[in-house]
Order: sequence, then structure tokens, then C-alpha cells
Amino acid sequence: MKGGRLPRGYTIVEVMLFMAISGSMFLVAGVFVNGKQANAEFRQSMNDMVTHLRGAIDDVSNGNFTLANDTFCTATAAGPLKVTTVAGAKQGQSKGCIFMGKVVQFNGAKYNVFTVAGRQFSDDTKSKLATEFGRTAGTAYQRAIASPPDPLAADLTEYNQVHFGSVATKIIDNSKGSTGSALPAACLTANPGAIGIFGGFGSYNGNKLESGAQSIVMTCVPGSSLNQPVATTLTNIQNIVGADVYGSVNFKICFDGGHNNTASITIGGANGQQLAVTLKVGDPVC
Repeated sequence: MKGGRLPRGYTIVEVMLFMAISGSMFLVAGVFVNGKQANAEFRQSMNDMVTHLRGAIDDVSNGNFTLANDTFCTATAAGPLKVTTVAGAKQGQSKGCIFMGKVVQFNGAKYNVFTVAGRQFSDDTKSKLATEFGRTAGTAYQRAIASPPDPLAADLTEYNQVHFGSVATKIIDNSKGSTGSALPAACLTANPGAIGIFGGFGSYNGNKLESGAQSIVMTCVPGSSLNQPVATTLTNIQNIVGADVYGSVNFKICFDGGHNNTASITIGGANGQQLAVTLKVGDPVC
């Protein structure tokens, strides 16, 4: 260039410095975006869980025995209950069975919802409805079922996955420290892995069934623990008796979604109150 200086380019040090700064900025931006996405996915998974738990509670409150069509439940005086597949069978046509509630079992990133039924009448005369949960010796045979032993029969279990890798890490039964609590010994273990939501049976005044005596009862399934195999939980459900159903104040279920995302879902409202499901993201207890 005439009368001037040639334009000076970038030195290698300047180029390397620019690339290092640019790379760091891209890295920071990537971490920020991934973190935002992880937070959104975690909240979505928790909201989905809340919706499903509320649906299970509503089914119990409304007496909705969620058997698929062609599923038929029968009960005889000797028991146990039997679930079979009968073409054309519909809800309301089962004989001798009554819908008792649901059990939600947590197993890491999975959770299962069992439909529980029992014997409708306290004895075989069909003159008196069952007024207790579970099985007692003598005339009142009331065995709970959650899934049929016959592999050819319909399965009464909903198998679910907690979305985006979130897992249940802890379950707290707040009845343990409440005044006057009388929990079954089998429910005093840490992290009861299966929560029962049952419709309370009515009570009789003489030979008359009292109106308004039914309520929703929430209880631990005795012998259950977090991450327990399905088969073990089924056995525990089938062995529930009236003395095992105590009515919890509330259950708090803790979840971990990774990326420092934690939350709790609390199911509460015992003693006849409407059960509420509450989500708390970032709960320090978890």
C-alpha cells in the first residue's frame, strides 16, 4: 500500500484467547439451557404424578371399580375371591365382590396402582354387608385381592413409569409421631413402600346400615417397603385385616429428578376429611 501500512492480522495468542472465551460462553449457555430443560421436565413429571394420585383418590371416593370389560369377580362363602375373564361382563355385574380401594406402590422410577376388592357380605346369607376390612375367622370372610392368581385372568394392576428419570427416594408416614397413633407394628418400618387408599365400610345400628358412616381411610400396607417386588406387595395386600387399617394423618413421598431437582408430594386429610394431594418443589425434607 502506497504511503501506508499493511493491515495487521490477529496473532495466534489473540485467536486462541478468542476461541477459549467463545468456548466457555457456549459451555455456560449449554449448561443453562440443559438445566432449564431438566427443571421443566422434572416439574412435568411431578405434575403428572399428582394428577394420577388424585385420579386414584377420586376413583375410591366415587366407588369406581376400574375393572375392564370382560372382567368378572365372584366370591363364595369359603373364599377366596376369584377374578376371571368372561365375555360380555361389565362393571356392576360381579357377584359377591365389593370395591374396597386402591394401593399405590413405589419402586424407584416406577409406581404401580393395584385395584383391591373384597367380599361384599359378612356371611353367605347375603343379609348383611361387610363392615370391616380384611379377613376374620368364622363367618366374616373378607379377603382382599389386588391381582388374580390365575395368569389367564385380567390383571387389576396399572403399571406406570415416573417420567424423565425421576425416582421416589423416601416415604414418610407422619402418623408415626402423632398423638394417640396406633400403627400396626409392621408399618413402623422406615419408607413404607405401599400406600392404601380405602373406602371405609359402613356401620350398623341394629339391622340398619347407617347412612353417612363411610369415609376414606389412608393406611400403610403392613410389611411393605420402598422398592419392594410386586409379588411381595401383592401378598401383603392379600393379608390385610381390619386391625391393620389405622388412618394416616398424611404420607409424604420424596422424589429426585437429578440436576439438584427434588420435590415432595403429600397425600393428607385423614379422619373423614377429603384427601388432598400437594406438590412442593425443593422441599428441604427431601
